[in-house]
Amino acid sequence: GEISFPTDGQEYGHNLNCSWIIKSLPDTVIKINFISFNTEKDYDNLLIWDGKNDGSQLLGNFSGNTIHKNQMSSSNYVYLQFLSDESTSGVGFRILWQQILNKGCEKNEFECDKKCLTVDKRCNGNYDCQDKTDETCECEYAGKMYSYGAQIPDVCASLICKHGMWYPSGYINQDCSECTLYNDPHIKAYEDLYYDWHGQCNYSITQEGKSYTPDFALYGKFDQCLRGISNPTCIGEFVYKDSDTLSVSFGSTMDQKENNIMHITVNGFSQLVNSSSFALGLEVGNTKQHVLAWVAGGCLRILGTKGLM
Repeated sequence: GEISFPTDGQEYGHNLNCSWIIKSLPDTVIKINFISFNTEKDYDNLLIWDGKNDGSQLLGNFSGNTIHKNQMSSSNYVYLQFLSDESTSGVGFRILWQQILNKGCEKNEFECDKKCLTVDKRCNGNYDCQDKTDETCECEYAGKMYSYGAQIPDVCASLICKHGMWYPSGYINQDCSECTLYNDPHIKAYEDLYYDWHGQCNYSITQEGKSYTPDFALYGKFDQCLRGISNPTCIGEFVYKDSDTLSVSFGSTMDQKENNIMHITVNGFSQLVNSSSFALGLEVGNTKQHVLAWVAGGCLRILGTKGLM
């Protein structure tokens, strides 16, 4: 179909309030193409509504001397209204409209306000939908999904689900046991017992079972600080195993010159964790793992599937 205004090829009049309703077949949507457009900019306007009347969602308010972008409705109705003031006219506009079979959203899109938006609009921190459903996104942890505002239960660190990401609250459960390793090295075990160690060692901080090769464990590797000298001993690196298929290694200190960026290795692949406000889901290749990592207070924090941090 076509709408040309005015129809006589002359300039339109003053103080006009004209309207049109476009209706297409059921299960179709309406695409509007601007062919020509000339009105007094900001004062003589064509308003296009996504529905039967001016109470519907406004698709756009158009004026000036330019060819505007095509518009697409979300249903088989479009309402148009042209308003002019008491001075200065133009030659009006000509638009073509066509009905298109409504096939729903593409795989890389989602429906919002009866429109299709690309998936990068979901969970991006901005409300792109009127009902704000694009930001009430679920978060994943250990294979389970959590709704907006939920917290991971029974873990030492408090993380809150917001916008599809886990945000650390900064609260640490004081009921959780704590183990500390520090040079020379000295060890404070979970039961508040203290140990000293000198020489090379792969110290098991915690692990599942008594195996020398457990699927779940956290190790601290001790090495000689200076070659050929047995003392003192330094902490080389830590290795966290969340399963028999995921191993994370990281150094004992953070390079402050790199703005609190922690370098870690996930299954042999280098990855960076910075001091952003949300926890990063670790990946191997392009596959996300059920392990979260973040930096807080100059320390790397890792939350695995068994709640160890």
